[in-house]
Amino acid sequence: MDLLNEFLKTKSVSIDTRSLKKGDLFFALKGDHFDGNQFIKTALDKGASLCITDDPLQIQVKNDRVYLVKNVLESLQDLATRYRDKIRGRVLAITGSNGKTTTKELIYSILKTTFNTKATTGNLNNHIGVPLTLLSTPEETDLVIVEMGANHQGEIDLLCKMAKPDFGIITNCGKAHLEGFGSVEGVIQAKTELYRYLDDHLGTVFYNQNDPVLVKHLPERTVNIPYLKYKTISTQPTIELRVKGKNYKSGLYGNYNAVNIICALTIGQYFKISPEKLANAIKSYIPTNNRSQLMRFRDADVFMDAYNANPTSIKASLQYFEDTPYKKKMVILGDMLELGEYSIDEHQEIVHKLENMNLEKVILVGELFKMSKSHFPVFDNVQKAKEYFDLLDLQGWAIYIKGSRGIRLEKLLDQ
Repeated sequence: MDLLNEFLKTKSVSIDTRSLKKGDLFFALKGDHFDGNQFIKTALDKGASLCITDDPLQIQVKNDRVYLVKNVLESLQDLATRYRDKIRGRVLAITGSNGKTTTKELIYSILKTTFNTKATTGNLNNHIGVPLTLLSTPEETDLVIVEMGANHQGEIDLLCKMAKPDFGIITNCGKAHLEGFGSVEGVIQAKTELYRYLDDHLGTVFYNQNDPVLVKHLPERTVNIPYLKYKTISTQPTIELRVKGKNYKSGLYGNYNAVNIICALTIGQYFKISPEKLANAIKSYIPTNNRSQLMRFRDADVFMDAYNANPTSIKASLQYFEDTPYKKKMVILGDMLELGEYSIDEHQEIVHKLENMNLEKVILVGELFKMSKSHFPVFDNVQKAKEYFDLLDLQGWAIYIKGSRGIRLEKLLDQ
């Protein structure tokens, strides 16, 4: 059986029977806490055209819609790799330690004004998410923006071999996922797998010329395009930039987001999108999903950035927040996960930084922060922190909330 031919009949796949539609190819993936094989009967009952499994016991179902393969995940990835060749458009891959999702959304906001564009949705940026992104892309798409995340060596290379990017962006190489990469040098080696793929395939790189790490590792055989030069007009309450004599207002706070905006503008100019469309696209992008969100809560201004955190991003965020004009500033930080042997030292370094900042209140959440030496209130988990937070009078405060996804600091705002 040729899975590509089967897929082309409906052009739809599923790995979750809760969202499965009639005609889907269902891939029975297995993980640490789930086994898709347990849901094959459900998938068949809901109308899956084919169920792909690597469990020989499932063939006992006696159904010609159950197909045995050696490895389900590899079959999904192989299908995506083969289907990629049928997509007529070009692929822009984006990776990095910080800012890749915001940058991806800004680029998507710009490109969709002029082109038939598809972009990674949600957090589908890993060895499972990237094939799902490709398989959900119509063949007639002009441009595909594929976000690539990684927590170990070789993962970006694998994703590149599936997505076969024509263009690439590395936002930066910071202190993220050190547990898997081993060191910042390991992060650089992993992220620049994108550069090496593009070098081998004579692709195009967009890069931040003010980042010495990226400049040092630029490939030699690619077309290398530096970001546009810009001037920061304002960072309060949101960022406004001036590029080539035109102002671009955004809905993003934090001067660290300026480089994400200029990356998107650089790509927009490369694809010859008018300055007016660029300005409207940048202004219209409003962040969601606890990423750089500015909101009101109990008469306080809340800067919600609780989707992810690492030492590099937290330091940049704290510096921005300290410079805001608010009179009463509160910072709530959650543990930075996946730092491995660096965890204790990195959390202690953040605590030292907080102690030397002009802040009225600091709250720390998580077991790692609890192990640091600090005079700040610290709680084991978000539930205990919320009990304390709910008793505070927040009127007139500005509150910055940031932590790793696993800490779920957004629950502080649950009513």
